[in-house]
Amino acid sequence: MHLVLNSDLNSATFALQLVEFGIMMSKEQRNYWKCLLRRVAIALFTATLLVSCNREPRPEVSFYYWKSRFFLGKTEREILNTNNVQKLYVRYFDIDIHPYIGSATPIVIIKGDSLPQCSIFPVVFIKNRVFDNASNQEVDTLCRKVAQLVADINQNFGIKPTEMQFDCDWTVKTKNAYFHFLKKYRALTGQTLSATIRLHQVKYPNRTGVPPVNKGVLMYYNMGSISADGRCSIYDRNVAQKYTGSLGSYPLPLDVALPIFTWGIQIRQNMVVHLLNKMNEGHFANDPHFKKMDDYRYLVVAPCFKGGYYFKQGDEVKIESISRSNLRQMVKDIAQSLKVHPQNLIFYDLDSVNIKQYEVEIYQKLANRMR
Repeated sequence: MHLVLNSDLNSATFALQLVEFGIMMSKEQRNYWKCLLRRVAIALFTATLLVSCNREPRPEVSFYYWKSRFFLGKTEREILNTNNVQKLYVRYFDIDIHPYIGSATPIVIIKGDSLPQCSIFPVVFIKNRVFDNASNQEVDTLCRKVAQLVADINQNFGIKPTEMQFDCDWTVKTKNAYFHFLKKYRALTGQTLSATIRLHQVKYPNRTGVPPVNKGVLMYYNMGSISADGRCSIYDRNVAQKYTGSLGSYPLPLDVALPIFTWGIQIRQNMVVHLLNKMNEGHFANDPHFKKMDDYRYLVVAPCFKGGYYFKQGDEVKIESISRSNLRQMVKDIAQSLKVHPQNLIFYDLDSVNIKQYEVEIYQKLANRMR
């Protein structure tokens, strides 16, 4: 009898053939076939296991929340639920130099009654000038105040976060003071710390220093100066590619933050007048005071107030936003540059104005492309 192995043979027929074939074989032949089939099974299992192990896990989708009062509308809740978001990075407050007392002070402290049922990671934004000429004693005092305020906010929300993130665009001049702050905070609280990392800090770690934290978060946006010309300050691939080659050698594990925000730039006589946060093309497209000039510019044809800003006739509004193709290109470039793929893909930021620009599934699709 010949054992028939063809593509249209179903498993039941194959099993019957194996039984019939085994009955007709001698003991030595049966032992030979048992050994052969066992080896084939082990080889197939090993190959499957190797393929599974070599495929890196997909990063988790998460978001930054960057408002002073915590509230989730229907659109935000839908995004979190549809994408099974388990983490939110919530800005608790900023730290800046108080204009009257001249010392570092928490400002714009978050308020709200409750947070969603997911892991919350507090974020504190620190202005770089806070660390200008700051002594270790002043930094130690600031560290204790920050830790206490964070603990108070956690208690108010009834949560116990295990990780804390600091956002500071430090410089060579301020790195020692900032790094001292991070060391002190970690020693004081025992928390896992992450810090935001800009592209230039990735490329020149010997010059800018590497923060003493558990991991970094690559801020893959705000790549240029806000200007009146045609360049986009949020994302410029030509600029990004000058730095991405250094991602694989950075000494900290990196998560990645991508932009989904948009803003307008008010221009008068070829000079930037205001940055119009949370304003996109939809705010101007159907307003008779504005006339569309091209894909991203509007001309003010009649003076008006809008969004708390005064627009003079002859002013221009330049819209900067991130397209779906921009996001896909970002993910592709980063994935090709990082040696270890990120655990978290964080989108900035969770706001209905931003997320209505994209389909709800785009975030998981981008995460799939990252591994």
